[in-house]
Amino acid sequence: MALILNQPMRHTMTLHPDAARHAETIRRYLACLEASDVAGLTALFAPDAEVDSPFLGRMRPEPFFTKVRDASGQSRIETHDILVSAAGHARATGYFTYH
Repeated sequence: MALILNQPMRHTMTLHPDAARHAETIRRYLACLEASDVAGLTALFAPDAEVDSPFLGRMRPEPFFTKVRDASGQSRIETHDILVSAAGHARATGYFTYH
């Protein structure tokens, strides 16, 4: 099936003013995760944050990342992409493989 357009498509993209900062936070998160840097990971979260893990349940970031570090040993993060909202929302996501 072919899609033929008679008019050019118009894309509107509105980035959140902090989109670059959100992407940098994802980069820092992945770097800290790869380095098993529990303090660095914990610093990225709000003071009252919780992590909701399907394996460990709901817990504070520091004990969660300590368990991840202790269970995973040496790891390597392969970052595929970091995506920010094109609709102006304050969010970003990282697409990566955890080796």
